Formats: sequence, C-alpha cells, structure tokens
Amino acid sequence: MQNHFAKGPVENAILKSGMGYTFLQPAICFQNYAAAGLSVAQTGVFAEPYSAERPMTRVDYRRRG
Repeated sequence: MQNHFAKGPVENAILKSGMGYTFLQPAICFQNYAAAGLSVAQTGVFAEPYSAERPMTRVDYRRRG
C-alpha cells in the first residue's frame, strides 16, 4: 500500500506493529455547506478545495433520536 500523504508512513508502522488501533479519517460537517448555498444557487457550481480522487466523509453533527 503506497500512500503519498504525511500520515501514510505512520499508519503503515501502526499496521505492522501488531498493536490495537483505530484510524480516524477527516470528515466535513454537512452544516458547513449552508454558507455556500447562495453561491451555488447563483452560479450553479458546487466547488470544494479537495481532490475529486480522494474520498471524503460527510457527517451531520446534530444528535438524532
């Protein structure tokens, strides 16, 4: 597994160590998109500063239930 990001070597070392682990990946809150709504409506463009090649998790921070 080749990883070109800074955290890659650390994750690989942990994987090889035999230790228990949990990797937390970055996430974007859906609530952050509210500020972009007007711009998207006016331009028809929804742009993000992230590569389309990299998966990104989106979460809703509001408690459900």
